[in-house]
Amino acid sequence: MDIENKTVLNKGKTVDMEIRAFDSDKDFKSIKNWATDERIHSMWCANRFKYPLEKEDFTEALKGVYERCGDLAYVAVIDDTPVGFFCYSFNCDTREGMLKFVIVDPFYRGKGVAREMFDLILQHAFNETDAEAVQLMVFPQNPRAKSFYEKIGFKERRTVTGAFSFKDESWDRCNMVVKKKHVVVHSYEKTWADDFAAIRDELNTVLKDIVIRIEHVGSTSVEGLSAKPIIDIDVVIQDRADLPEVISALQKIGYSHEGDQGIPEREVFKYEGKEHLRKHHLYVCTLDAEELRRHIAFRDYLRNNPEAVAEYSRIKEEGALLYPWDIDKYIEHKSPFIESIYKRIGLI
Repeated sequence: MDIENKTVLNKGKTVDMEIRAFDSDKDFKSIKNWATDERIHSMWCANRFKYPLEKEDFTEALKGVYERCGDLAYVAVIDDTPVGFFCYSFNCDTREGMLKFVIVDPFYRGKGVAREMFDLILQHAFNETDAEAVQLMVFPQNPRAKSFYEKIGFKERRTVTGAFSFKDESWDRCNMVVKKKHVVVHSYEKTWADDFAAIRDELNTVLKDIVIRIEHVGSTSVEGLSAKPIIDIDVVIQDRADLPEVISALQKIGYSHEGDQGIPEREVFKYEGKEHLRKHHLYVCTLDAEELRRHIAFRDYLRNNPEAVAEYSRIKEEGALLYPWDIDKYIEHKSPFIESIYKRIGLI
């Protein structure tokens, strides 16, 4: 895992962060005092390592963890100085990565280093090891750590009560997981209009005579608007009587009908392959569908209001930075702006 990125510390200085294999000779001296007391040490490693840390014991313990579970030790470094430590393994059967013993230099806590370290970790886990999810364990009695994991997209999966004892305390153990769903927002690309045209032309080979029109909707349809690089398309039909013919026609070119997925009058279609086309979401809506009216009204308002486009771009880019692995929190972050526009144009 040799990956790097830029981290912005709270003083505004941009520095390079890199993740590399832990080297006991180079790195132990830096990390040995990060767990500043016995309780924090237990919160960190559940006493898998002796307290206080000693180089030989720590090295042997890491070797044992690797032999039993395949966990490799890594450090996050800035200018080759360790600022974070963790172990990672990948289970080929479950397709899940496992993080253990995550800790950050106390000097860097609250400065964005942990968030950046996790962004690099998850990039590697999802893109290089092809994990479908990444899990970790945390004691809920360590609320700062649990809250941080929630903020970056981890969800509680299960909790075992009384799983660990520290002196006269009983701690629960919470298993948390984040699934592969990277939020990436790009600055507007002029090619998105061409991408839509290419998809529309392919759809028209089977739909031209049975639909009213094919609309480019969503953020990629608005010039100047930052967006996830996925084309949203609404195929418009007169009424539901036309739907069976549309389903049959789309099947001929590789689309499968997935139902309305809880939104009336908006039918979802999925596909596999089509590497020659930009990734896209395909919907079929009746002419009087509320969802179609909402898509068109929101798109047209933005197309005619460049100030709103600039503000919405800023909010989306900010949300992607804050919640790169939590699509729900990203959506929540931008929802107040969307609702303010809906009110302005009479949709709510």
